[in-house]
Amino acid sequence: MEWSVEPLTTFYDWLYVNALKQNPHLHEEVMQYQAFTDLEFNPKKTIHCAAYALAMFVALNKRELLDNIEDPAVFFNLYHEFKISNTEQLLEEGWV
Repeated sequence: MEWSVEPLTTFYDWLYVNALKQNPHLHEEVMQYQAFTDLEFNPKKTIHCAAYALAMFVALNKRELLDNIEDPAVFFNLYHEFKISNTEQLLEEGWV
């Protein structure tokens, strides 16, 4: 399957969200939090942020949108349904 280059983090976020979905023993713990940080994230070197993907998983779970998320097209459509601006803001501000 070919992935579009835009939005920039779609493929990484899809991998991370699906990996977490496949490990239900972690769901209860991560659902307790409302914010996450990634100490290794450096916007000057990468655009992929594990904390962002984790927050996305929590948001999708709370909205009961994890059904069929394994299908890349379903996940990709969520990027168009909801405003996702993490990398867009970084680019505009000159971080990347």
